[in-house]
Amino acid sequence: MSARRFVIIGNESLLVHCGEALRRAGHGVDAIVTTSPEIGAWAAGTGSRVLPGLAAFREATDLPPFDVLLSVGNLELIPGDVIARARVAAINFHDGPLPEHGGLNVPAWAIMRRQREHGITW
Repeated sequence: MSARRFVIIGNESLLVHCGEALRRAGHGVDAIVTTSPEIGAWAAGTGSRVLPGLAAFREATDLPPFDVLLSVGNLELIPGDVIARARVAAINFHDGPLPEHGGLNVPAWAIMRRQREHGITW
């Protein structure tokens, strides 16, 4: 696959792991949309543009076109106009199999229920 340009939205450490994996694979991470100071500091250290929330992303009309919008560790509903900015795809990560297991702390619930199988949703 040819290199793609990404924007990642989220506030959890999994975002950092995804961003690093994308960079190792030769993709570009143009911007990180986050309200987390720790993730913002990481993103700034990588040279990615840091946008402090969806409102700032909406106002960033100078952001170059990008291919994929990733939502990782994000609890905010992403409006349609934000999703539409991605040229190829908008993808959300959820740490459980949807629609059966929505909500927060899904892996912990699976462990407490002694479920033999668990999954994630991209």
